[in-house]
Amino acid sequence: RRGRWRPLVMLALFVVEGGIYNAVFIRRILTAAGKEHLKLPFALIFNIFLGFAVLSYLRAVFGDPGVVPQRWQEFVSEVGDMLSVVPSRHEWQPGKATYCSECGQPRPERAHHCKVCDVCILRMDHHCPWLANCVGFRNHKYFILSVAYSLVTCMTGLLTSLPELAACFEAVVRQQRDLAPRKRWVVPVDEARAMLVFGAIAVSLAMVLSTVFAAHIELCAHNATSIEGHYDHAANPFDHGDAALNVAQLFGEPGVD
Repeated sequence: RRGRWRPLVMLALFVVEGGIYNAVFIRRILTAAGKEHLKLPFALIFNIFLGFAVLSYLRAVFGDPGVVPQRWQEFVSEVGDMLSVVPSRHEWQPGKATYCSECGQPRPERAHHCKVCDVCILRMDHHCPWLANCVGFRNHKYFILSVAYSLVTCMTGLLTSLPELAACFEAVVRQQRDLAPRKRWVVPVDEARAMLVFGAIAVSLAMVLSTVFAAHIELCAHNATSIEGHYDHAANPFDHGDAALNVAQLFGEPGVD
């Protein structure tokens, strides 16, 4: 499939952000700033969220998005004409099997054909180029979790390092202007530049991820997909009328998986 390089870019960003935060901020800058007592709690919080983000992302990338299974086709063959199949339309079609003109076969309700993957996906949400995979019935949960954990990781990194980021920015500016460094604590220029790279990536990702997360949580709260979010002039037949019940349709009941 096209765009398989994009997940490598995302994994590289995880490595860069995690590497700079741990190797530069935790090990070097907090020590120079006399904040050794914050090293352990900051490292634990950041790396726990980073680990959850990476694991969720990998599950979304490599997991089955919900390709229509072979047993569905076996069921279609068994029931024959007893199964009512209708043309696919850009509207709610609850309880109806629709015909896929690309696959030349019937498919279950809420399934759609992905032109990139060239398969029909159960409860398809969208094809994500940054996953190089579809987001559907089986991996939609992990897609949202990867977005959420990545956003929390970015915000944790920024909030815990904000004073030091400001000091690093000042150190780089003073070095470029040939000014003497501040006397409170000296930030090596190379480390200061690395921290600024960390901050720039974290801010950029946080802006994008917050928008994606807000959009998908809104859809999730109404038990709808990105495709179904464009349906007009009809009530959602899959909306349970309660956000918690709708979220449970995607994430399952509360508790340990």
